[in-house]
Amino acid sequence: MANIQVKIARDQLTAFITIENDLEPFPSEAEIENALHAAGVVFGIDRQAIREIVSAKKNVYDRAVAFGRHRHQVEKNQLVWYIDLDVQQRPKIRIDGSADFKELKTVEIIRRNQEIVSLVPLPDNFTNKKVTGEEFSVTESYLQHICGKNIRLTEDGLTLVANIDGCVFWKDGKLQVDNIYHINGNVDFRTGNIHFDGTIVIEGDVRPGFRVTASGSVYINGTVEAAEIVAERGDIHVKSGVLGKGKTRLIAGGNLHCYYIQDAVVGVKKDVIIERYAINTSISAGGSIYLIQNEGLIRGGKVFADQGMRAMEVGSPQNIPTSIGLSGKEFCELDAKCNELLRVEEDLQSQRAKILKKIEFLHLLAERLGGLSQEKVKDLQTIQETLKTIEDSLANLAAQKAELVEKYEQVDQQNNIEVYRLLHKGVYITIGDKEYINEETASNVRIFRRGNEIFIEKCGV
Repeated sequence: MANIQVKIARDQLTAFITIENDLEPFPSEAEIENALHAAGVVFGIDRQAIREIVSAKKNVYDRAVAFGRHRHQVEKNQLVWYIDLDVQQRPKIRIDGSADFKELKTVEIIRRNQEIVSLVPLPDNFTNKKVTGEEFSVTESYLQHICGKNIRLTEDGLTLVANIDGCVFWKDGKLQVDNIYHINGNVDFRTGNIHFDGTIVIEGDVRPGFRVTASGSVYINGTVEAAEIVAERGDIHVKSGVLGKGKTRLIAGGNLHCYYIQDAVVGVKKDVIIERYAINTSISAGGSIYLIQNEGLIRGGKVFADQGMRAMEVGSPQNIPTSIGLSGKEFCELDAKCNELLRVEEDLQSQRAKILKKIEFLHLLAERLGGLSQEKVKDLQTIQETLKTIEDSLANLAAQKAELVEKYEQVDQQNNIEVYRLLHKGVYITIGDKEYINEETASNVRIFRRGNEIFIEKCGV
């Protein structure tokens, strides 16, 4: 007789069979079911699986052929998702149908109080059953089971909501939201461009041609090569250097701190601190600029600050064109306004999509329950009104984008520039709207404006 072994999982929600049949005729469907019954398996028998086994007439090992019924397993199929967690690095499709492999979806961004997923409730008479036929109780819903860090369940128990802005992902079987996006390696074709509402930490380099955009700060433990880094409301820290190759932009709503910068464009609202040198680089800082360690060199390019500048050496013996100054201009203003308008528009479009999903959920809920409670009817009316408001706001944003123009503001600055080691001949100096060309090499000097003139005088280190 064939050897039919039945094994029941510890939780008694799955039963497996093993059939080893080298000499005897292969067992029939009835014989397999009899073996299951003899082992106590009476519920959830998958007769289609048994037919396939008998038809193949091949030995099987630990083949699942009976399944219990657990609330969580059923509820997984009753979910309405407002976000897409299938982030398998899909490229963005351009209008012409080609794929942009630098724009990969690697994380799902979410806002505070944004709905993540809702559950269409099971019938009141639903029961949980083991394969042995025994009924059991499950007090926790699937949403409660997967509710993790920085996520809450609504009072009606039907929806999970984010408590903070950040990215949402699975961890240890639970959904959670975090406002720090950690990249354990380089930003390259593996990750695509990175856009995140929060702080970004990159353990490696940012490779040529890629873009990193964060609403908070960006920390890069490697180098930046011909790439674009934007920290809208935070700082940029580059542990190694920036090799711009004339194609790098660093934009920060806070400070910039890096080892060295070459052939790049920099715009920050606060301070710039460079540990070695800035070569052939354009820098605009709303605060001060400091190059007072190591070489502390500014050579080539245009370097401007609003509040002050400190450097060890400026210019070169070869008379490489170098401009420094206290600008009094908000160089980042236009970029900040444009970025804010785009961010608001993206947020509104995202809200609109989520609201449409919420309306879909309420309709499904009405079908399942035969109608909506008075509270849910009010919810539906409220979100429909919100949808109209969002659509009006999107139309207004389109008008603002069409009318946006660049504005610069010039003011005379009371702060000064100090060069401690060498200020080379030929350096072009601007303070406000006044200009000056340095006529001889000097050391330990302070450059400042008084009235309509620029002065250079000796100072102490």
